[in-house]
Amino acid sequence: MATYKGIDVSASNGIVDWNAVKASGVKFAMLRLGFGSDIASQDDSQFARNVSECERLGIDWGAYLYSYALNTADAQSEANHALRLLKGKKPTLPIALDMEDADGYKKKNGMPSNAALVDICNTFLSALTKSGYYVALYASLSWLDNQLNSSVLATYDKWVAQWNSTCQYTHGYGIWQDCDNLKINGHTFDDDIFYREYPAIIKNGGYNGWTKPAAVTASAKASTQQTTPKAAHKAATKPASPVAIKTGQKITLSKANLYVSSTAPKAASSISGTYYLWDTAISNGRIKITNSSSNVGKINAVTGWIDKKGF
Repeated sequence: MATYKGIDVSASNGIVDWNAVKASGVKFAMLRLGFGSDIASQDDSQFARNVSECERLGIDWGAYLYSYALNTADAQSEANHALRLLKGKKPTLPIALDMEDADGYKKKNGMPSNAALVDICNTFLSALTKSGYYVALYASLSWLDNQLNSSVLATYDKWVAQWNSTCQYTHGYGIWQDCDNLKINGHTFDDDIFYREYPAIIKNGGYNGWTKPAAVTASAKASTQQTTPKAAHKAATKPASPVAIKTGQKITLSKANLYVSSTAPKAASSISGTYYLWDTAISNGRIKITNSSSNVGKINAVTGWIDKKGF
């Protein structure tokens, strides 16, 4: 399986020596935008520099905002905070909401109910999604399995924090933060493993300010052009092809292996029930599915990958 080495960075890491980071083999970096509501003093003081350095060195970057939201109004302000700092930039990794209570702020100020926490996450992530960004939700394994364990958040990519030798999250995830003590040139960072080909997904999908490649738009345009008589005759005399799979096709699965990517060597879980083809692209014999017909083709709405031969 293709995995990618990454780190996440904030002002608490100081002035990062990005040349050393690059030399260590890091390919991806998640950069903190800031924290809390849309207040300039809460911007991460190193964000602009970190973006500039990553782009100078060819390190793919995404971003995250640490949430202090206690309600959906706070969450909307946090979304505005992220959008303000992302304006004019083109990240090639997801934009994540960091949902935790590391400093005890939420507990001290009236910890929201689990349902409220889910609504807070969904408010932020849906606002970014509507603005064209590919998003993800960062949380600890415990929070994902308990406070944030909701079908409302099932369609969003997960960035799982579990400092362990294996990731024990049983649902699909794209990033795993496996430790907080990665050493690079004498400095300590959080270590992240990326399981999805995010730069390709984001660029080809036209997310995060990127324009879909010309080949994609050209093929779409060609499909709408009128067929010439000669071409029509050729098509009419060509032997019929097997029935093709269709985007949105309803499928029934029974104990099917579900993978977090097209290249994952092991299944993340086994699923049964009714699902829908997210699109018709096949990679390594696998195809993407989603759990609702309304999620077909929608960003961050992929449940996972299954073997095409499995249905």
